[in-house]
Amino acid sequence: MKGFSAGPLRSEKNLMESVQRSEILMRMQKSRQSGFSLVELISVLAILLSLSAIAANRYLKMRQVAQEAAAVSNMREIANAEATYVISHPEVGYVPLARLGPAEENLISADLAAGEKQGYNFSVLLKDGMDKYAILGIPQTAGSKSFILDNSGKLTSTICDRPATATQPNSGGKRLN
Repeated sequence: MKGFSAGPLRSEKNLMESVQRSEILMRMQKSRQSGFSLVELISVLAILLSLSAIAANRYLKMRQVAQEAAAVSNMREIANAEATYVISHPEVGYVPLARLGPAEENLISADLAAGEKQGYNFSVLLKDGMDKYAILGIPQTAGSKSFILDNSGKLTSTICDRPATATQPNSGGKRLN
């Protein structure tokens, strides 16, 4: 048995054992890497919460801006109704808000004629008898600006410095226009 040595067999056996060990180690590593660690999950959750807080803040701001734009639009609708009424009844002049609604003239919607729509309270103040008017839009549950629209079409807005209550509507603040 010359030429035959036990050395190569042992090295092959060692090689196979090391391959088996490495396969076992790789399987163990794969099983450890199949999920996320707690730190990774908490980090992702913190990022998502931060982004949702930013998005919620922007949503509320955009909602407020939309409600203020709706209030101005409602005031312009009241002004158009007043103009229509004066053209139809020049001897009477401008009239209070309730007379423009469906109960009498049907020029504006019932909720607007009642003086409340989309978080704002509206009223028409008559000046100089019934020759001039001013429409007030005061936020109750929406917006932070009060608006005044007069019969010349001039719109003035004021930032309210305190929340409105049932007995004390918003007033004061800083004049914008």
